[in-house]
Amino acid sequence: MMWMARSRLRCVIETGYLYPAPTSTFDMHYAIRTPKRYIVAHDPETIEIVETNGRRERRKSLTTNVPHYATFMSDTIARLRADQPPLASLSEMVPVMRLVDAAYAKHDPLIPA
Repeated sequence: MMWMARSRLRCVIETGYLYPAPTSTFDMHYAIRTPKRYIVAHDPETIEIVETNGRRERRKSLTTNVPHYATFMSDTIARLRADQPPLASLSEMVPVMRLVDAAYAKHDPLIPA
């Protein structure tokens, strides 16, 4: 996926799974390319930042939503029990889905993903 801002390429995001796996077990690989650096997720808890000047840095960082799922579900159930609205309604999520759709629409099928 390419992220454009004011008709200028801002970054390229590459993602994928190499083989099927059970739920919450990933062989995830993704990289984000910006004008000055690559950000690579090597596993569910580590990112590497590689700058164009050669500087490298590894950081502990969650790269999947799996660790947050229990918190999300607890909050959702608590809101249901208390008759409270969700954090975001379906209508509030429409712009998010439009953004995702627009990102996919920009993918050029002639360029290998």
